[in-house]
Amino acid sequence: MRFFTLLMLLFSSFSFSLEKGDLLIRDILPNENSFSGKVGIIQPRNSFANFALIGTVDTVGGTYYDWQFNGPSYHWIINDPPNGVHCLWMYSPDAQTGFPNRNMRYNYYDLSTRSWNFLTPPYMNYGVNAYQIRTGFGGLSVLPSGEAVVCAHGYSPLTPIATKDATPGSGLFPDVSDGPSGYQWPPISITQNSWIHCLCIDATTQDNLYYTKIQTWPTWTTPVGIGPVSGEPLANLGPCHNINSSHNSNKVVLMWTQWDHPGCPVDSVGYRLSTDGGETWGPVTALPFPPAFTPGSETTPSFHISSIYGFFDRDDNLRFVASLHPVIRDTGWVIPAEIWHYCEANNPAWSKVRRALPESLAASVGYNAIFATRPQIGQKPSTGELVVVWEEFVASNPEPATQVLRCAIWGAASTDGGNTWQRPVLLTDTTSTVSFRFPSVAGIIDDTVWISYLADLQAGFVVQGQGQGTENPIIVHKVPLTAFTRPGVAEARKEKALNLVVSPNPFSRSTRLSLVLPDNSSSLVIYDAQGKPVKTFHSPTPLLFWNGRDEKGKELPQGIYFLKLSVGDEFVTKKLILTD
Repeated sequence: MRFFTLLMLLFSSFSFSLEKGDLLIRDILPNENSFSGKVGIIQPRNSFANFALIGTVDTVGGTYYDWQFNGPSYHWIINDPPNGVHCLWMYSPDAQTGFPNRNMRYNYYDLSTRSWNFLTPPYMNYGVNAYQIRTGFGGLSVLPSGEAVVCAHGYSPLTPIATKDATPGSGLFPDVSDGPSGYQWPPISITQNSWIHCLCIDATTQDNLYYTKIQTWPTWTTPVGIGPVSGEPLANLGPCHNINSSHNSNKVVLMWTQWDHPGCPVDSVGYRLSTDGGETWGPVTALPFPPAFTPGSETTPSFHISSIYGFFDRDDNLRFVASLHPVIRDTGWVIPAEIWHYCEANNPAWSKVRRALPESLAASVGYNAIFATRPQIGQKPSTGELVVVWEEFVASNPEPATQVLRCAIWGAASTDGGNTWQRPVLLTDTTSTVSFRFPSVAGIIDDTVWISYLADLQAGFVVQGQGQGTENPIIVHKVPLTAFTRPGVAEARKEKALNLVVSPNPFSRSTRLSLVLPDNSSSLVIYDAQGKPVKTFHSPTPLLFWNGRDEKGKELPQGIYFLKLSVGDEFVTKKLILTD
């Protein structure tokens, strides 16, 4: 595995380097190739009242199994009018070693009664199991007739297994179909002709992708290797694949991230497209890289293994959303991270949704992640508005028990077909002791955006040996579309006005900057007495430390300085005194 060696620090004579997905604390300067002489260590922050919930949240289930996806998020919530909303997650009712009773769990929101069907208390009992045997890492899709189809892999040997509901929302799942043995991690999607399409990975080597489908229940087709073939440029290595299909035709797209490819420090994305329900496939196509980060001889963008999600819009155009990180001199970094949208029909094809650049991190982002990742996209069919959701870590909010950062859910909308994106909206509290992970977004019906995610009560994955098992709620968050599309909505969400507290003040070596702000898109600039900017925090978090140095890490002279915190047209200033 290629190492994400981000910065070698000396603490009590110990030297540290971290694997892919981890990060040591460091300062970020405007020049991404530069590093300051000191390491800015953030202490656990105080509580800030900087969050007002948008919409409503429903707890629809729970699980001890907090590691829901290896790579990109599957579509786990589907809005199917006029029937209802289907929701799936990976479930375990306890934290026994090996999770022997792990299953795929299902709940259903009936649009006619406006209620969830399976809510037998406590919340860990909500929902129903889709299988009678141990399963995992499955996907959800819905037949044109309204019945949910769940696919997961079973064991001994690893085998994709599909099951479908008896009627829309009944939660009975009497029909089970065993797929070809020797394959795992099987996301699925269903086309207009009711064919069930599955993309899975070879269970022995875990480095080759295979496509199979069910045309007539319960018979699976023979798995077909997806690529590459001779002369095609990409390899499909690792659990980083996904699948999606059109609701209006028989188009199917298979996608994956090439990662840890020998001799290649940058991870690429490949996809294959079928227009006839998987009967024939186009060639492996390399998704072009967006103009991410600052182009230069030593900085190149790289897709992340949890990055890619493909989607067919209402006009059957293929769109992608992806998360990217920089590679500098063959070394991958988890910050800054950027979320991008791609549609070949647009000009330009790529548009940036979000740039996440914290000034410093209090802890690692953890396993198989970068600072902002796992994006998904949905659309309102009647009007065409697009909404992207993703998970993004909170730079100053570590979990004390595991020293892993907690995570939040964000979203952003486009009203012009993805050419431009409105200001990102924070959907979960960045000061919470809960870590919100693995978002999935449903199609937008009746001006409501339905989003599901996991509320991990202890950041860090017990499945990966981090911390203790907890009873983690599965959340469905119902957000008005206007919360994403109304201009100035981010400012309107504040419970309190902007505020900036400096302590100590005066100070000599370091001072703490405590911010009350609506989201991480604010700007904090430090000016000298002549009004010249000397230090800028581009995406400040609610708690920062300043060491009295300028952008280049040079110590500033004693004197009076001014801090200006801005969000949109609002701002607040404070006087700061730097002493010897």
